[in-house]
Parts: sequence; structure tokens; C-alpha cells
Amino acid sequence: MHKQQVLSQEFTTMADRKVAFMGKHTQALRYGEGNRPGSTLAQLLRTYRQQNHINEQVDESGSTLHRIEEILGEQAKYYSQLYMALLVETSESIHKYLKEVAMICLTDIQLQFLCNPIATEEIMAALNSLDVAKASGTDHLTGNFYQT
Repeated sequence: MHKQQVLSQEFTTMADRKVAFMGKHTQALRYGEGNRPGSTLAQLLRTYRQQNHINEQVDESGSTLHRIEEILGEQAKYYSQLYMALLVETSESIHKYLKEVAMICLTDIQLQFLCNPIATEEIMAALNSLDVAKASGTDHLTGNFYQT
């Protein structure tokens, strides 16, 4: 009986070692092959990716769509209707808000002043006030250019 227990224990130990070796061997193979085509890891990832595809969709009438073009068309239709509704709602809320807000308006005197023609003296005063060493815009022309 004692010999049988020893043999059973040795067999269990050998089986455990073999399982551990096979696990490490499989892990080393997966790590070593990486994502090369045909590797175990790549195959596992491929099957996982396939599960993320939409294979069918039910449209508004209740019929099932299977072709990718039909599914994409139905999704485009749904989102265009969704965003069009949001756009109309947003547009209405903007108009409602603008009606409620007290807008700043110009007085008649201010409008008349803005509509007057620009006098030559005003242009000359503006040009003479420019710094002669600095360019006022993206054209890189200095105040000295405009004053001459």
C-alpha cells in the first residue's frame, strides 16, 4: 500500500510538471510568435474582432437588413434625422433667446455719424499717428511707408 501511494504521488507530481511545462510552452509560443499571421494570438484576436461587426439591423418598417450598404444607409438616415431635429430645436431656442434679450441699438445720431464720408484730415491724422519703425499689419509695411 505504501508503494502504491508513493507511485501515485510521483505520477501526480509528474502530471503537474507536464501541465506546468505545457502552459509555459504555450505561453512562450504565443509570446514568441506575437501577432504574425497564423499565430495563436493573432487567431484569437481575429475571432474577437469579427464579433464586433454589425451583421444585421432592423429598419423602421421591421425588415432585417443584412448587406453592409443597407446597414450603413439606415444608420446614416437615422443620424441625419437625429441631428436635423437637434438643429431645428437649437435654431428655435436661439431665436427665442434673441427675442428676449435686450439688444443694444445705435441711436440716430450715431448712425448719422457712421454714415458720414471719411474726411482727408482724418486719414492723414491716422497715418501720422503710426509708428515709423513698426508694421501695423501682415503686409510688413511700416508707418514710414504710409507717411511718405
